[in-house]
Amino acid sequence: MRKEVFHVKTHTCPTCGGQLIVNEDRQMYECLFCGVTFDYEYFNKDDVLELGARALSYGEFQSARQAYNFMLTKDPHNFQALRGEILIDAMLTNTSDLGNAEVLRKLPDGRYNMMEKRVDVAITEAMPEHTGYFNKMKELLAAGREYQNEQSTIKKIHGERKRGYSNISSLENEKEENYVAFRSRTIDEYDDVTYVHPRTLIILAAVIYLIWSVAVVAIISTKDYSADNTKTSSRYSGQIIRSKTSSSGWNEFLYGYNGSTKKVDPVEEQKEKDAKFVRGAVLIPLVPMAMFFAYMGYKWKKIQEVQHLIQGTEANITEMDHSLSDHTAEARRIKIKIHDIYRDLRSMDPYPEVQHLPGNKLNGKKIQ
Repeated sequence: MRKEVFHVKTHTCPTCGGQLIVNEDRQMYECLFCGVTFDYEYFNKDDVLELGARALSYGEFQSARQAYNFMLTKDPHNFQALRGEILIDAMLTNTSDLGNAEVLRKLPDGRYNMMEKRVDVAITEAMPEHTGYFNKMKELLAAGREYQNEQSTIKKIHGERKRGYSNISSLENEKEENYVAFRSRTIDEYDDVTYVHPRTLIILAAVIYLIWSVAVVAIISTKDYSADNTKTSSRYSGQIIRSKTSSSGWNEFLYGYNGSTKKVDPVEEQKEKDAKFVRGAVLIPLVPMAMFFAYMGYKWKKIQEVQHLIQGTEANITEMDHSLSDHTAEARRIKIKIHDIYRDLRSMDPYPEVQHLPGNKLNGKKIQ
């Protein structure tokens, strides 16, 4: 059989003060310094359990495990040793820590797994009158995992909300870039920037064009040709004004004749010139206007697309807010549940733990 030797740090040799080890094969304590041996009875059952409890309360988990393992080799059904092993796996110093929901939330997954396996062993090994306690502890661990999951979900939602607001901020900047910025110098000599929506500029440009077109037409429409007619009728009466022999459609479009000899009325000629001016004044600006409208329309469309993304993100944040509220309420419910289960656990405890062990001596024996 394999010889297993482990240290019990809280046991010292009463002869030389050296450290004792436990030899399970020989079923006795041995001093490595003076060679003195002691039977198990030298340190009775209560001593070993109290040593384990003291080591556990001080956070000396290795020493506590050695004491409880030693106790379980003598009594596999010992309640205090079985419970101590569970606390050691969780690296908790007292069962009161199990009643703290925040402590349970911070336990790593690996420790939960170890504790659950140890609780199952305790349920199997414990005396019948103690199995109810360990079943309640199993219920407490399940509630702790549930609380941990809820808090993990809440943390995840908070992270998603933060990213959502950050995304909205970036989208707002992108939307602002598609506005038209007008800078002006203020009294303090700082640039005062005014952002104008492309839609506003499109409407403004259309109104200006409309006013310009109406004004040009109105000015020409109100022009009086009667005075010109009186002054020029005698001068040009009966004269042949144009005598061009070339036939050209271009000349006909520009000058209103087709190359044949024609007698032209000066008033009509002036009216034709004015009509051409009106056409030029109204139609020529349409080219840059169309380009301006196309560019502003592109910016307007980009703003609409970005605004749609912002609205979608805001809707997602609203859903997350509702979900966060639900999970927060559920976490509070589980926290209360943990408190209630722990209260029942404490009431079922056949050996309430000693919270603070006074001094550093145990039954007259010096404890390291």
